[in-house]
Amino acid sequence: MENKSRSITLEIGFLILVFVAAGAFYRAHTRQPYSEPSRTVAALMAAAQGADLDAFRAASSPAYYQEFVRHFGEEKYRRTVSIFDAVTQSGNQLWSQYRYRADEEARTAVRHLQEKTATSGKEAFLRLGVEERMKLIENRADYDRFLQDAGKKALSEEERKMMNALEAFLRREETADALAEVWHLISEEDRKALGSAGALASAQTPEKLAFIDRTVIPVLAVGIRKEIEGIQRSELADPDAFRFKYGQLLAKAFFQDHQVRSGSIHEPCEFPKQDQQGSYLRGEIAICTVPTITRVGTLPMKFTLKKIGFEWLVVATERELYNIPW
Repeated sequence: MENKSRSITLEIGFLILVFVAAGAFYRAHTRQPYSEPSRTVAALMAAAQGADLDAFRAASSPAYYQEFVRHFGEEKYRRTVSIFDAVTQSGNQLWSQYRYRADEEARTAVRHLQEKTATSGKEAFLRLGVEERMKLIENRADYDRFLQDAGKKALSEEERKMMNALEAFLRREETADALAEVWHLISEEDRKALGSAGALASAQTPEKLAFIDRTVIPVLAVGIRKEIEGIQRSELADPDAFRFKYGQLLAKAFFQDHQVRSGSIHEPCEFPKQDQQGSYLRGEIAICTVPTITRVGTLPMKFTLKKIGFEWLVVATERELYNIPW
């Protein structure tokens, strides 16, 4: 009997501890800045007013935050693409001068090898007996083929490889070997300006674009240079990452340049699920209306929040903050 009484006492004590712990957890939770919709909205607006993008992010759902900052990054992306397109167009005109000189060097080298081939072919023909020569002369195609084959055989392996590479280059079949062969033919001054053999390619290779950027960007107008300062062309290959990265900087600048102000929430936040079903359970969606102070007077704005885990986070606004005349 005594053991049973002791067991009941322990169970009661355990339950009391559970209730105390739960109460402490609830009190701690309700003191958190995002434990109630109204607190989250207040925290978000305070972050906007103080240009604190980290705090603004903390009060937002990931999707809302990304969409917000990408709005600012979108215009930046379009403008940056436009500038780099103009740089490329201008740079291609300059590049064509280097390419023209490279083509001329390749043609000259090919011509010399062809002349050597022709001379060697004729010499091989003259070494043939009279009967063999007469037989070849009777068929022009056989004669030309003999001269060509005999002439190429007289070239060294290195010379044959060089001729094949140069001819491919002139046909715009710009393999690594073709570019390397031409690279050794152009002047040291041109090599220094281009930077690498890949810059000779007709396609917009990374090496060619690097040459264009290195050459054209320094002579752009100061204002345009400033717009793309610190931006690498390669970043444009991932538009979403670009918009997010530079959108954050512009969003912060927007908050710094505008006086974002709001009043207190006078009316309680609405809980659509509770209103529709008459339930004591509020559901996971809340709508809070906040008076915003703008140049044209006080305008009410609705914030939609969703409970994610233990936090209420902003997922949408009736009007975007960047569309309000602060």
